[in-house]
This record gives sequence, structure tokens and C-alpha cells, in this order.
Amino acid sequence: MWRAIIRELKIGDIVVVFMTLCLVGVWMSQTFTATAQQLEARVFVRNEQVLTIPLSELTKTIQYVVEGVNGEVVIEAQYNQIRVLQERSPKHLCSIQGWVSNSVFPIVCLPNQTVIEVSVKGGTSADDFDSVVR
Repeated sequence: MWRAIIRELKIGDIVVVFMTLCLVGVWMSQTFTATAQQLEARVFVRNEQVLTIPLSELTKTIQYVVEGVNGEVVIEAQYNQIRVLQERSPKHLCSIQGWVSNSVFPIVCLPNQTVIEVSVKGGTSADDFDSVVR
């Protein structure tokens, strides 16, 4: 059965299968090595960094409070992840977003002008990307 399938494969089919396997391999290596990196969270209010949290060094869940434009923003952090627990805003979208553990999706709370970025310790969140398009 397999021999019949292999005989009917064209060079384009082989290239597609090879590229798919390569992409899966790259994705898996990125997924499993990301947890070994030293992560930190940087909290910005009005474009000024007010707090840095070493996420990879946390052994228990800790809460932080920063003063946003509309009032206090309660941030909860644990090993390699962070979230907004409570904030004062019309729709509470910041706290609904939930836990974040990478720089792909920063937590942005526009009513409080508060941003939380997760990045590799000592680097910037843009280090995770090959290019930036504006």
C-alpha cells in the first residue's frame, strides 16, 4: 500500500511534505525552549516603566499594585506568567484577557494607560520578532 502511494508522489508533493515537517520542527523547538528562558514583565504607565517583575524567579503568586489613570491596577504574577486581576475601566477588558506568558500578546489597558510586556530578561519584547512592520 505504501509503495503505491510513494510511486504516485510528485516532486511538488515531496517538497510540501518536507516543508511541513520543517515548520513543525521549528514550531516545536520554539515552544519547548521558550520555557527555559528567563522571563521578566515590564509594567508601563503613561509610557514610563514603573515596575519590573522577574517572572522566572517567582516561586509563589504575588500581587502588585500600580496607579493607573483611573485608579489602582492590581497585577498578579506567578512563575512565567502575569495578568491584571482588577482595574477600574468601563468594560474590564484588561482583567478579562487573562494570563500572558510571552511577548506576542502584551496586556494593554487603554483607559488606565497601562501596558504589561513580557520579554526575555535583559532584552526587549521586540527581540522575539525578526522584523517589525509599521
